[in-house]
Amino acid sequence: MASLKKLSPTKPAAAGAEIDILHPVTDLPLGIHITVYGSDSDVCRNIQRRQTNHRLEQAAKKGNRKKPATTAEALEAEGLDLLVGCTKSWRTDILDENGKVTGSRPEIELDDDEWLPCTPENVRRAYVDLPWMKEQIDSEIGDRSNFLQN
Repeated sequence: MASLKKLSPTKPAAAGAEIDILHPVTDLPLGIHITVYGSDSDVCRNIQRRQTNHRLEQAAKKGNRKKPATTAEALEAEGLDLLVGCTKSWRTDILDENGKVTGSRPEIELDDDEWLPCTPENVRRAYVDLPWMKEQIDSEIGDRSNFLQN
């Protein structure tokens, strides 16, 4: 039996895992790969702590009022901020004339001939414009099996 420490997701989550983005209808790989930090990484946990502290501060400022200290929109924005902050890099496969992968490009093509490098602004834009991609990333960041070896 292996020691339990070998099942710790912390180091692999900090290294990141590459997620293959799938077509939202066919589930076929699009040749786009996004590397994300796992939910157990310090990067993700620090973002979550900042957000929680902010919510607690807002609640304390509101005191005993009946109105909630946060809104659905604020929670949605926090979720997007977390995904943007946990996105490490992305790349697109380069294919030859036969469809064989010959390399990759450290950008994604959001629109025809509009190649975006992986910056927080571009990640935010891609996740807002493509909610299905954002949902894939959100699901994969929280899936510890992406960050643990068998």
